[in-house]
Amino acid sequence: MGGRGSTYNHSSGSEGQPYRGKFVTGSGHAGIDQLARNAGFSKVIVSEEYAKRLDSDKHAPQLLGAMLYNISKVERIFHVLQDNKTELVIAPARRKTTIASMRVDNSRMQITSQMTSKDIINATRDGIKEKWFSKSGSTSKVNQVIAHVPLHEYGHSVANQFHKRTGKDLTRAVRKELGYNKKLPNVSTYGERSSHEWLAETFAQAFGTGGQQSEATRALKKVLREQGGYNV
Repeated sequence: MGGRGSTYNHSSGSEGQPYRGKFVTGSGHAGIDQLARNAGFSKVIVSEEYAKRLDSDKHAPQLLGAMLYNISKVERIFHVLQDNKTELVIAPARRKTTIASMRVDNSRMQITSQMTSKDIINATRDGIKEKWFSKSGSTSKVNQVIAHVPLHEYGHSVANQFHKRTGKDLTRAVRKELGYNKKLPNVSTYGERSSHEWLAETFAQAFGTGGQQSEATRALKKVLREQGGYNV
């Protein structure tokens, strides 16, 4: 299962205390580790608690595998994970409701290990149905439902990379494309928290399988293509 780490001071999120616990390198499942490498992650680090769940919860490997598969599809376009040697960490988050998060410097993506596979699926599905999340895919298809939050976090990382590449703020560039005199189109309740969350929600909708394209997603793709040089 890989080398055991000593106490690992993992800090993620904005509330609560850092997680301090034992970790293992590698998930212990060859298929999951291969999917992570295919997605562009440089390393997989999991808490001992989650490593045990991968063995005991038959849905956990399927859920994680589907998340990684959806990440790999956008990684082929943007190469954020490869360029930043991003690590995948699966561990408890500071907030129990956190499903995934991305460090500002793109060095680490975290997927929480607190929620069960069923809870993650149900929470995300309900969020899409209730328009808390953007319409990134069909709520009747599990692989599309659970892709939303990782795609949202990946959207933040693309914004960071776009700034490094162009010196421009991606959210402002999209706003300019839409017209500064316009109010940002509503994509989701969560997207109303800030313009940066709006962008990440728009990204998830734009690149989710089955996502409903809109004025906002078309503007985002145009900016990424014409100003960022991405093949979208």
